[in-house]
Amino acid sequence: MKRLLPILLCFLALAVPRLYGQETHTVTFSAEPASEKNYVAVKDYNTYDEIASGTAVKDGTQISVYAYCDKNKYAFDYWEIDGVRSEEFQTDKIKGYVVTKDVTFVAHFRELEMLPITFSANGPGTVTAKDSKGVVVNSEDKIIEGFYVRFLATPNENAEIVDWTINGERTKAGKTKFSYKVERGKPNTVVANFKSTAPAGHTVKYSADPAEGGTVKATYFKDGKEVSLVSGETLPESSYITFKAEANEGYEFEKFTVNGIDAPEDFANPGQYATELSGDLNVVAIFKSTAPAEEYTVTFAADPAEGGTVTATRYDSDKDEEVPFETGAKFSGDENYLTFTAKANDGYEIVSWIANGKDVTPSDPKKLGELEYQAKAALDLKVVFKKLQKNYVVTLQPCEHGTISIKEDVDLKAVPEGTKLTVVAKGANDKCELKSLKANGKDILKDKTFTVTEDVTVVAEFVDHTGVDAVTTTTLSIYPNPAREIATVTGLAPETAVALYTLDGQLITRLRADHAGSLQIDLTALSDGPYLVVTDGATQRLVVKH
Repeated sequence: MKRLLPILLCFLALAVPRLYGQETHTVTFSAEPASEKNYVAVKDYNTYDEIASGTAVKDGTQISVYAYCDKNKYAFDYWEIDGVRSEEFQTDKIKGYVVTKDVTFVAHFRELEMLPITFSANGPGTVTAKDSKGVVVNSEDKIIEGFYVRFLATPNENAEIVDWTINGERTKAGKTKFSYKVERGKPNTVVANFKSTAPAGHTVKYSADPAEGGTVKATYFKDGKEVSLVSGETLPESSYITFKAEANEGYEFEKFTVNGIDAPEDFANPGQYATELSGDLNVVAIFKSTAPAEEYTVTFAADPAEGGTVTATRYDSDKDEEVPFETGAKFSGDENYLTFTAKANDGYEIVSWIANGKDVTPSDPKKLGELEYQAKAALDLKVVFKKLQKNYVVTLQPCEHGTISIKEDVDLKAVPEGTKLTVVAKGANDKCELKSLKANGKDILKDKTFTVTEDVTVVAEFVDHTGVDAVTTTTLSIYPNPAREIATVTGLAPETAVALYTLDGQLITRLRADHAGSLQIDLTALSDGPYLVVTDGATQRLVVKH
């Protein structure tokens, strides 16, 4: 019995809370990804008291779980409950959840996408759009999902908005503006549908070409009577209209064109055209002059002449082909359409076309070599060519006992042709003298200048008067020489200053001898080749070979 007592007491401790409804469960929650604006909040469903993550609540407690996120960057995606993606709860709010066990909620958020939105007008009108900040949005622009775009439909004159087609569905009848939320998984297409409110019927226009060539009159039948028609009037479908052309003195009627197409010739009634109205109509009576065609002279040339060539052709109706047209030839008023072709010579490019002092250069760079021109008077045409800028490379060859450079601020890899350059020569020390200076083999020692007309190599030669002869009279010694990693210099006065130079005079390092008159030079960082060890009154060549 004594052994069973502890077991009985333990059972009672576990059973009493269940008997009195005091069993508790832990509620844990979090956000993924979590941040100051991405988080989960839990409240008691009945009291609205906030519950902290990890809190134990009574069995059967109802709670509400809310997911909050930075709506400028994220959107709620799904709930994970006890490690399993929930199919039951699909929104960012879970209300009245009954706690019957330990439970863990994780709100998963996803980054918002930039989605393209397309919009257009269907019919007589236009559509404009702006985002929530008032910035203009163009069709095909990308907008953050969940954000709104405000659309405005503007009908043309004699038109009105019908409705909108949003993602393939007709809606919002009569609305000229509305706000649309950009959503993932939708095509995000918006079309404004317009319709015309113009009076029923068709517009009829007529005119003479040229205006001074003659007159045009039009009549139609209304209520059984023939009445005059004013150009620009609107008539009902199937109205029967007759046009009559009369030439002025010095002209004769040639033909009618209807909506830009030659009308059939009425041999029985020349100068007359009749038709039944089935659409908008634009009738033009073409007149031509009966005076002898005036002749004009056409001249054309390249400027400068060596810049290129210019040729011309005209259409010969008898041969039904383009034929050459020579500069200085004459043409008549009815043969004034000319085609000019320009071709630049090597080293030149076309800049402009000038006709009688006026710039008529084609706007399309791809068609700069051809010009179709209608000459209505004497023509003097010039095609202006420009010499292309050539660039050359100037190479300064490294030299021993000194350096050379260019005084002018230029890119030596691309020096414009005709540039005059000045060479600055500097000895490695005051004992080094410039003896020779050549540009592509030409001596320029006197004034040290040359003009660039081709790729140029500049070569300088310095003589070091403190060279080998001076070195042989000193006790300065370097070993090993050639050296690989370290060179030792001896025969120096105690604490003598020593400098190491490249052959073109660039200082590498300065050293000082010890009390015994020697020093060591670390060569591990140097490239293979010759260098100069210079002391006061002595210079010795050191060769590095790794």
